[in-house]
Formats: sequence, C-alpha cells, structure tokens
Amino acid sequence: MSSGFFIAVMIVVMHYCIISASTFTEEQAMATRASLSLTEPNERWIQAQIDSKEFTSRSEVVNDLIRKAREVEDIRARLFAAEMSVAEKGWVKPSQEEMLNRFRERTGGDGKL
Repeated sequence: MSSGFFIAVMIVVMHYCIISASTFTEEQAMATRASLSLTEPNERWIQAQIDSKEFTSRSEVVNDLIRKAREVEDIRARLFAAEMSVAEKGWVKPSQEEMLNRFRERTGGDGKL
C-alpha cells in the first residue's frame, strides 16, 4: 500500500471520528471508543480485510492503518531532519588524498586488506 493511502485514511479518521465521552480506565488498556463514518468503498475494503482473516474486527484494521500512518509520518520527519541537516551543514566531501590516506590506514599501508 502506498503512503498516500495511509495519509488518506488518517484524514478520513480525523474528519469523521467522533470521540465519545466514554474512555476506558488504565486497566482497560486506555482505549477510546469512537464512532467512525466510512465511504462505501472504504467499508468494502475494510470488510475484505476482515473476510481475508488478516484481521478480526474493524477496530484492528483501523488501528493497523493508524499505526502504519504514524510510522510513515515518523520516517518522513526523520528524512526531513536529515535533509535539513545536509542543507545546513552541506555534504561531507573528503578529498581524494584524504580517502587514499584512510584506505592506507585500514590496510596497514601495504594495500592488502
């Protein structure tokens, strides 16, 4: 599945999720009950996941999608941070002489590994 799909699912969840006032206690895994409205194609897709025996409930499917979307979000944040670091610091570019000297150091100077 593409990351765009997970983001789309997150948008659907965020726009149509109505959090109820009932929240379970810590002993009940701190789960929050929610009512979720889905388009017909999304409902068919979720049902197909359940029918395939990959998941046993709609909650499992939605939680898995959210978990994956969070992973994608984390990866994007790390990539963005890496890009910003390169933009600020620039690429490390050792000269040919520096690379040759490092190679010689690793090989003991005789060219043999």
